[in-house]
Amino acid sequence: MENITINVDPQYKDNQQEATLIIREGQAAPIPSISPLSIAGNIEAPAEYALKRLEQKAIDPSNSHVEIDQQAGTITFIANAQSEVNIVVTGIVQLSPVCVAFLDKEYTSIVELSKFISTNRRYFEATTDATDLAKKLRMFNATVNTVMQDHSDDRSNYTQVASGVVETNLPETIKVKLPITDSVDPVTLTLDLCYTIKESSLLFWFESIDALELFEQYKEKLIKHEANKLNPHFVVIYK
Repeated sequence: MENITINVDPQYKDNQQEATLIIREGQAAPIPSISPLSIAGNIEAPAEYALKRLEQKAIDPSNSHVEIDQQAGTITFIANAQSEVNIVVTGIVQLSPVCVAFLDKEYTSIVELSKFISTNRRYFEATTDATDLAKKLRMFNATVNTVMQDHSDDRSNYTQVASGVVETNLPETIKVKLPITDSVDPVTLTLDLCYTIKESSLLFWFESIDALELFEQYKEKLIKHEANKLNPHFVVIYK
């Protein structure tokens, strides 16, 4: 086999040597493609990644930028924007999982709601309130059925009877202590216990205007805090 000598002249970028040598011959395997790096995390993720790589001189600030969408609650850091192997790190402000559990779910079963209350009683302002509510919920179906039997009525009056039982036996509101997002301390919230009746069955859920307003405030504050970390080093674009 003939010997071949190849001289590689490395290029210099950011005081670092960069050189690529690819030798292919005969039935050589295909060159593997290099995919862009995409990372998603909490709202702190973009600044943590960008500032760490900047300290290591692993990214070029002049070829990087930050995009902020206040309404969506996102910060996106993009490095090597003009390259096929760019780096995209996105952070988002979201309701905490426990807030979502309380505020973004409907319960079609009294048993399911009662179990949820019992399991999450540690978030109630007083655990006795949770215990009491769970007990009332477990008794609910039996109470409705008893009232219906006492009226010797058919199912056509279920809506009226069930509504009366709800209003008589269940509280209109509950007090819980929840973290609005994972990045802030828990706060005390008043949740409305809401219900509707569909096809002779009850549908329960919780609502809180205060929680949604607080979330918007925290979202604005957290995004501003993270943007201030990135502003001195990168171009920041607000959508």
